[in-house]
Amino acid sequence: MTGRWISFDSSVGDSIDSAIEYFIKSHVMSGDIGDWERFERTVRDVNRYVRKCGMLTTVDMSSGRPFSSAHQSLASFFPGNLILGGHLAEATESNWPITASSSTSGRYQRSFLLGSGGPHGGYPQRPEHVESVYMLYRATHDPAYLVMGKELALAINLRMRTPYGFATLRKVDLPHGDEQHGDTMESFMLAETLKYLYLLFDECNACMFRGSSVAASRRIALLWRAAAVWGVTWGGCSTPRRIYSPTRPSGGASVCRERNGRGGGLRETR
Repeated sequence: MTGRWISFDSSVGDSIDSAIEYFIKSHVMSGDIGDWERFERTVRDVNRYVRKCGMLTTVDMSSGRPFSSAHQSLASFFPGNLILGGHLAEATESNWPITASSSTSGRYQRSFLLGSGGPHGGYPQRPEHVESVYMLYRATHDPAYLVMGKELALAINLRMRTPYGFATLRKVDLPHGDEQHGDTMESFMLAETLKYLYLLFDECNACMFRGSSVAASRRIALLWRAAAVWGVTWGGCSTPRRIYSPTRPSGGASVCRERNGRGGGLRETR
């Protein structure tokens, strides 16, 4: 170990996503203020350098100048991560263009090139985008996220279903019927991707209720923990649902967005 950098690109995607993901998750579980500060610095710098029209690009770690215009599928966890930290506006702003990029090809790709406006590579069955859609729906109950989930489920079933399971796609920019299926079905396809799609539409699943003995995943457990931190009522079949977006972990003014019922609008109180 020399302590020297061997890679000079900076993003929220490949090789760094897990570290960023667990700043806020560690704070939610432990209350460590250092983890909160690291998360908030990350959000600030991502907003300043990395996020371009909602998409999450790659920049030079020293100068902040563009390094790559590709949005990686791994980076799509970030809107859900923002939800855990109370950054609803930023989460929504990033999720919509990510969804739009997949809609252009009818499936979700490994990366999306902003310069050419097209998909790149294959579909490795990654769960990050579905996870963010699920978490945004649990936080807002906006039916638009159900539409997103339906489109993703239909695309997966249409393009990836085989007699023996759901196969990866080597290329996503081929016309329907010309898929090049890989001889692989990833474990996280069932454990995460399809699970989040299922839970998205199962409004009254036991794991959505506080005190349930069912633990669907560490992320769902974190939703409940984050709800306790922000004083939020999440999911289940109860209404109203509230989202608090504090400017800091404790003290100071907070913005409360309240949705009245399943079809109602949002209103803000301070």
